[in-house]
Amino acid sequence: PRARIGWLAGVIQDLVALYENPRLLRLCLVAFFLYAGNYVVWGFFSIYFVEHLGASVRMLRYTLAISAVLGISMYVFVGPLVKRFGARVVLTTGMVCYGAMYAAMGAMQSSLATAVIFAFPLYGLTNVSANTLAAEYSSVSQRGGGLGVLSGTIALSTIAGLMLGGALADRWGLQVIPWVAFGFLAVALA
Repeated sequence: PRARIGWLAGVIQDLVALYENPRLLRLCLVAFFLYAGNYVVWGFFSIYFVEHLGASVRMLRYTLAISAVLGISMYVFVGPLVKRFGARVVLTTGMVCYGAMYAAMGAMQSSLATAVIFAFPLYGLTNVSANTLAAEYSSVSQRGGGLGVLSGTIALSTIAGLMLGGALADRWGLQVIPWVAFGFLAVALA
């Protein structure tokens, strides 16, 4: 029992130290709003695309498939981009691109334009750069904890984004989906 208390106290002490790290805390706040916004669109994309924009299910399948293939392919280039420009620049660029994507989706109201925009491979930019920053902002002995805190923050943001996006879509219609995401991204960039 004493060993468990010592172990648990050590974990709690590490978590407190991680959350007291201002750079890691800021990254977690940015990531929370970034991924909450992303999950608003990702979670409701199918019904937004088919029911609101009138796209066919076949077009939805192709859009999702192309998005997945391009997204996976982008990972080959993200590491070198982070090394060349730095993780903060790549993260900020990814967030600005997501903000522009959601504003364009909301303004255009075209299924073809939305399909093309949705397929842009941006996730790798934000994922790799945020994880790189979490590792950089954590001490060597707390690197795993830093990545865990970031991942936990992202997990919570998916719940918050989906719940708020769903409630607002039920209240004002599916057309609010890209604008809710844009709002989250604007907060992340502030």
